Amino acid sequence: MKLEIKNFAAIAQATIECNGLTVIAGENDTGKSTSGQLIFSIVKALSKYEQTSGSEDKIKTSLQFIYETLSNGFENPTEDYLKRIELFQVNTFFEKIKDLKGHDLKVFFVNTRIITKSIAIELVDFFGDSNNNNKIDNLSINLLYTNLETIEKLVSKKEKNTTENLKKGFQRVLASEFKMEVSPKNSKAQTEVTWKEGSETRLEVKIKNDEITAFNFYEKSLSFDDVTFIESPIILQLFEIIDYADTFFDIANVEDKNERISRFGRPKVSLHIKDLMNKLKNAPLFRGEKMSKISLTSENIQKIINGGLDFSQGDSDFVFAKATSRNKSFSFKSINTASGIKAFGLIQLLLMSGIIDKKSLLVIDEPETHLHPKWQVEYARILVELVK
Repeated sequence: MKLEIKNFAAIAQATIECNGLTVIAGENDTGKSTSGQLIFSIVKALSKYEQTSGSEDKIKTSLQFIYETLSNGFENPTEDYLKRIELFQVNTFFEKIKDLKGHDLKVFFVNTRIITKSIAIELVDFFGDSNNNNKIDNLSINLLYTNLETIEKLVSKKEKNTTENLKKGFQRVLASEFKMEVSPKNSKAQTEVTWKEGSETRLEVKIKNDEITAFNFYEKSLSFDDVTFIESPIILQLFEIIDYADTFFDIANVEDKNERISRFGRPKVSLHIKDLMNKLKNAPLFRGEKMSKISLTSENIQKIINGGLDFSQGDSDFVFAKATSRNKSFSFKSINTASGIKAFGLIQLLLMSGIIDKKSLLVIDEPETHLHPKWQVEYARILVELVK
C-alpha cells in the first residue's frame, strides 16, 4: 500500500509505503502522528463503511446483550448450553454471516430464531422453578427477541456504498479526527490524498479550505478491513471518561434529533480513541476464540511483564495481574500499573480480542515512549513477531 500526501495539515508532501513493518521517523511537529491519523481515517471510513454508518456498532451492542443475558441465565450452565449460545459471540456471528445473501441469509435468521426460542423456553421453565437460583427474568427474555429483531433488520438492510455515501463517511471521520482542520494554515494550496495498492489507484481525494472538493473511490473495499490506532497507554486509566464520551462521528450517526441534541453536552474524544477503548473493553468476551501463533506472542508478552492485563466489568477498570514466585498473583488497577506494562498490555488485549490479524493495520504513535531502553527492544521484537 502506498499513500501519497500533499498539503495535508502540517505535511507539505510525503509518500508512505506500508509493507509489513513500517517505521515513520522525524522531528517533532513534522506530521508523523497526522500521517497515522490519516491512514486510520481512510481505512475506517472505506473498509468499514457499515461500521462508520453506525450499523455494525448497533449489531454488536445487541449481540453482546443477547450473549451476556444467555450466559448469565443459569448459575452453572452446561458445556452443551454454552456451545449453543456461542453463535451470539460477536466474532462467531459475523463469521457466520459474512458470505450469506438473499435466501441463505433469511434461512440463517429463521434458524437463529428457532435456537433463541428453544433456549428461552428452557430459561422460562427454569425461571418457573422457585428452587432454582436464576439470574434472568421474563423482561430479559422478551428483550432477547427485540434485540434479535434489531440485528436481523440491520443485517438485512442493504447499504449502498455509493461514492457520495463513502465521501460522507470519510468526511465524518475526518471531522472526528481533525475537526476538519486539514487544509494547511496560511496557505491556499489544495490538499491531495492518493491511496494506491500495487499499480492501482484506489482512492483520490482533493480538499480546499477544509472542504472535500473531489472524492473518487475505485474499488468496493481496501485490502485492509480494519485499523487500530494506539496513541498512548494512558488511555487505560481513563476508561470511565472515554466510555461516556462521544465522538462527532457517533453524534452524526444518531437518527433521532432529540437524542442527538442531548448528546452534544457530552465530552468529545477522537474516533481512534473511542474505537480503541471499545476493542479493549470487549476483549475478554473473545478469550480463547483464536488460538494460533498469535497466542504465542501473547505468552511472550506475559513473560516480559510478568503477568497479564484484563478488563474488569465489576470495577469498570483495566486490571493487571502480576505473577509471584509462589504461583499466585496480585491485582493492580490501571492507575497503579506502570506505563510500560500498560503499553505491552494494550497489545495483549488486542491479541485476546482477535483484532490483530493479516487484514488489519496497527498504527502505534511513538511506541518507544514510556519504555526503558531494554523494554523498547522487547517491544520491537513483539512487533516483528506480529508481522511474521
